[in-house]
Amino acid sequence: MHIMFTTLNFKEIYKNPWIRVREDKVIRPDGTRGIYGVVETGNSVLLIVINSNGKILLNKQFRYTTQMDSWEFPTGAVEKGESLVDAAQRELQEETGFIAKNIKVIAKNLQAYNGISNGMATVVLAKELVTTEIDQKVEEDIKSSKWLTIKEIEKMILQGEFTDAQCIMALYIAKLLGI
Repeated sequence: MHIMFTTLNFKEIYKNPWIRVREDKVIRPDGTRGIYGVVETGNSVLLIVINSNGKILLNKQFRYTTQMDSWEFPTGAVEKGESLVDAAQRELQEETGFIAKNIKVIAKNLQAYNGISNGMATVVLAKELVTTEIDQKVEEDIKSSKWLTIKEIEKMILQGEFTDAQCIMALYIAKLLGI
């Protein structure tokens, strides 16, 4: 038997175009009353972009929340009414200037912060890249990009240079699939 939380009510604490924060009054599985904070973020796509040499693209961005530069795979929000593949192609084009002739969802519903957030990520593999006229790296605050092998990325992980948890999770899934 699965015992669950019971939500009594909730109160919106904060909202902007990207997130909503609410406080839920709950009855916990043990019967005690309490509160639960939830950050609603919407869903995202995370792209493993592979070139014809088999190397994977990383982007370097400054992240305001951590006040650090972060090496990451191209990633972005899935907009309302947008398919996962369409969101992936849009984000790929915005952050890299490419579109992919071969694009495939390889994992869904990844939960990076399920203790506080309802956002889920989808991992998409992008191959057979075609350069486009659109490149919004500056608008996306991408400082630099580089192409690396999986082994080089793993070395960055072990050296503490590649620390984005969702990207590490995506890389692991890709490796399990033999990509």
